[in-house]
Amino acid sequence: MARTDVSTLAAYALDRLRADLKANRFAPGERLRTDELQALYNVGLSPLREALVRLTEIGLVAQIGQRGFRVAEASLDDLAHILAARRFFEHRAVSDSLARGDDRWEAELVLAFRRLSKASLDPAASEGSYHGWEQCHAEFHSALVSACASEWLLKQWRAAFDQAERYRRLVPKSQEWFRKQVPEHQELLEAALGRDLDKVSALLQHHVGVSSELLGDVSQAVMPSANAPQPGRPRASKTERKIVDLLNHGAKS
Repeated sequence: MARTDVSTLAAYALDRLRADLKANRFAPGERLRTDELQALYNVGLSPLREALVRLTEIGLVAQIGQRGFRVAEASLDDLAHILAARRFFEHRAVSDSLARGDDRWEAELVLAFRRLSKASLDPAASEGSYHGWEQCHAEFHSALVSACASEWLLKQWRAAFDQAERYRRLVPKSQEWFRKQVPEHQELLEAALGRDLDKVSALLQHHVGVSSELLGDVSQAVMPSANAPQPGRPRASKTERKIVDLLNHGAKS
């Protein structure tokens, strides 16, 4: 097989597998068996392994020595670091993007917001079929930082954004939650178009994270010991309780 064919198939496998990982099609820590993935995505071993290696670089997959790959584990500690990383990289990318953005950047940002608004008001989103919403949400935030000149910075931001999406999808959301996304992102849009970096930064600090009511569901899904002790369940450690408290105070309501 020609190298270009392998690269094309690897890119295809990367896109498919990354989407499935973010959608939690595979459980945290689950072993990723190459024979099953080859059949699922209809690709050969070489492009599949290339895709898996690239996914280890952004933290969605972990390599098990020489034995294969597994889905990255999930924990409140991990979530806290992911949210901090996303805030850090997004602030810097947005700062450069606002300074460099031209008329085309503004037009693409407005278009991305319109798509996100439409997806947020789609009843299907709150019925569990919110892949389309997540895609529109990613496109809006990608448009927001797209004028940033640093490819390295954008790569780090994208990795943190994808990881945050994986956690956000762990819990169901109400139709009201989706409706609230419209005014929140409209504020971001207007501040960005007005080149008001201070306001954009403040809005992103509020926006990035998980809501207080969703935090309990996330902690139950990925770290049961962070909740009240139950028979057969270990008591949360001091570190876990501190992370829960930190996220509760830093989360958007």
